[in-house]
Amino acid sequence: MANAWLIQANPRDYDIDGALRSLSRIWWRTPILRREIQVSDHIVIWRAKGGTSRPSGVVGVGRVTVAPTQHGIDPEEKPFLTNPGAFVENDIRTQFAVAPVDFISRDSLRETEAFNGHKIVSNAPQGTWFRLNNEQWSALERHVLAAEGGSDGSAATAPPIKGAGFGGPQLRDRSQRKGEPASYTRTEASIEIVQRECRLIERYEEWLGRPLPCHVIPTKGDGGTLETDGWDEQRGLLIEAKSFSGRAHIQMAIGQLLDYRRFLPDVEEMALLVPTRPADDLVELLHSLGIWDGEFKR
Repeated sequence: MANAWLIQANPRDYDIDGALRSLSRIWWRTPILRREIQVSDHIVIWRAKGGTSRPSGVVGVGRVTVAPTQHGIDPEEKPFLTNPGAFVENDIRTQFAVAPVDFISRDSLRETEAFNGHKIVSNAPQGTWFRLNNEQWSALERHVLAAEGGSDGSAATAPPIKGAGFGGPQLRDRSQRKGEPASYTRTEASIEIVQRECRLIERYEEWLGRPLPCHVIPTKGDGGTLETDGWDEQRGLLIEAKSFSGRAHIQMAIGQLLDYRRFLPDVEEMALLVPTRPADDLVELLHSLGIWDGEFKR
């Protein structure tokens, strides 16, 4: 079972509300618990009062996508550093996919039995990472699902990310996937694979004359997420890209497309982008499954 963690953001140092409105992934300094935080762990994002007039409480949720590792400050996050001097350029950081949720105040959690005695509901909790037990995580899920609107209006309401523990498939800007390693191992080979696949999608976007989003899909049971390579909403076309045209890559792409389609009722067509034409028997296999392999036709 995935762990659950609460991370505290201080507005004096970091504009967490702005980051949640603008970014789908953030890197968070991780001075403790480095051996325990794992990919797919749940994240609850807490905004401290931080000398402002706004109340403290939950403003977002997330899912760990890269376990703690040495990493610099992401350029996309720099506009949200309200006190840049508080951040070290190269530090141990954890990446997670994030989304804003309706505000849950500290006072409302104080009234929740599961949070009796938890540090985060004290008057001035110190630290950035806090462990949540199963009961506390379940209580927060109920709060988020029941919320109908934030009491302070500062965190934009949005469907939670796939895999955050709530909600269904969402669309996001595909450009935010560029350069992400296929397995989050950050090996040179995995990074090169993703870069090749990104280039295929980019060439298709150039031919199409418009950018394409992608889906992020929560999976049931294992608490993970699936991420598609591209989605052409005008055609209802679900796209998977592979960096090679060999049998193993074609078989993998077929499995991925059929898996994704189960969660996406708007899919009318499926397509596979590869750098060269596959062998004839593989083309026949793709066509037999209703998967388009390729000429760019308007």
